[in-house]
Amino acid sequence: MPAGSDLLLLRTGFEQFRNAIHMHTYIFEGPGIVPEVGIWLRETYRLKMIGFDFLSLSSYCHREPGRQAHRAFLLQGGAYGGMNLSGNPILIIEDMHLEGIARKMNSVIVAPLRYAMADGAPVTVIGTSGSA
Repeated sequence: MPAGSDLLLLRTGFEQFRNAIHMHTYIFEGPGIVPEVGIWLRETYRLKMIGFDFLSLSSYCHREPGRQAHRAFLLQGGAYGGMNLSGNPILIIEDMHLEGIARKMNSVIVAPLRYAMADGAPVTVIGTSGSA
């Protein structure tokens, strides 16, 4: 990851299952991210956001580690449930369509649809690649 990056996009290829034929696989058998990744990213990088091409940070098959992962990414710093959360929270962009994007993006705009008292919202993500 280039120094100074504030967005990490993970393209796993799992979005290939996001269709009518494989929707059960996409929803119920998808990957997730463990809490330790959130802790490591917060300690190692100054990311603001992470996005990926599978349904949720929390795998349906592993609900409790998924809840802990959400906390590891989103909660303010300090100790929580045996986790020491240093660094700033990292916002999560789930269920992205990443097929065909450039390997390196020069700039990315993330525009959320804002709701009062919401803990999540749909976002529109616009990126540019090529020479800066």
